[in-house]
Amino acid sequence: MRATWLEAAKPGEKDYSHPRFLSVLLPSETEVSPNNPLQEWELVPTGDPAIWALPQIAVDDTLGLTVVGNCLGELGVYDFGRGNVFPSNIFKQVADPDVPLLGQILSKAPLELTPIKGPEATMSGEEFRNAISHWSQDRIVDWHWTNEWYEDRNWVNPHQWCGHPGDLAWMMEHSYGFPGEVLPQAYTPRDEAYTPCTLFRIGDRYLAEDSDGFIVSWSNAVDHGFHVPAAQVELPLCPTARTDDEVFTKSFVVEREDRKRNRWIEQQERGGCSSWGFY
Repeated sequence: MRATWLEAAKPGEKDYSHPRFLSVLLPSETEVSPNNPLQEWELVPTGDPAIWALPQIAVDDTLGLTVVGNCLGELGVYDFGRGNVFPSNIFKQVADPDVPLLGQILSKAPLELTPIKGPEATMSGEEFRNAISHWSQDRIVDWHWTNEWYEDRNWVNPHQWCGHPGDLAWMMEHSYGFPGEVLPQAYTPRDEAYTPCTLFRIGDRYLAEDSDGFIVSWSNAVDHGFHVPAAQVELPLCPTARTDDEVFTKSFVVEREDRKRNRWIEQQERGGCSSWGFY
């Protein structure tokens, strides 16, 4: 059994160093090995995945591998068994015919992934409507709600409901804990509110933001108005999700402005399908 953690905290900018992964074998109850060195490696921005870009980290104790991926499509695989970055050691084996090959050679070609469905800023009216054809399927239109998404696109900001990192649909899953696709159904017209309120459905529950700024939800078996006796106020289950998003946004801007590197453009050049207007 191995303990693995990420060290990033430093007392000040002058003492800054890149985040490091640390790993050590946990002693068993019956045997304590005196030779149990701490393994570590730095995540260097020039060659490793950006640890600030909403990372996903998985550890396989059996194989001794740590996998780090992020929302920009970057992936790093590290081999604690050899104490080296993997698959760089595999590439060295390919370059040197005298070194025996170990395991399968990994392809450098991008993986084909299903793009997120949703509207993009550059779409024509027909393209836009095709992209949101799965929205507004509950036919909720009355004096309080409308669903003219394309006509009111500058008012209701429909691009915030696609599930991209940091948008409103992403927050519903990562902050409020509602897994599943967010399906916008309607929104308040311009003459009904100072800012638009979107009514959406996840699974069998409707959700909306009430006049006090709280997210409320109720079963789709009841009326879809605001004043629903069955409505429940939803509190964030993971408040740090917003912090994660702020770290992502600020770190992206700093790297783009100070280091002249734009990882979103790099993702596009690799064949990425994300269309985030902010970046």
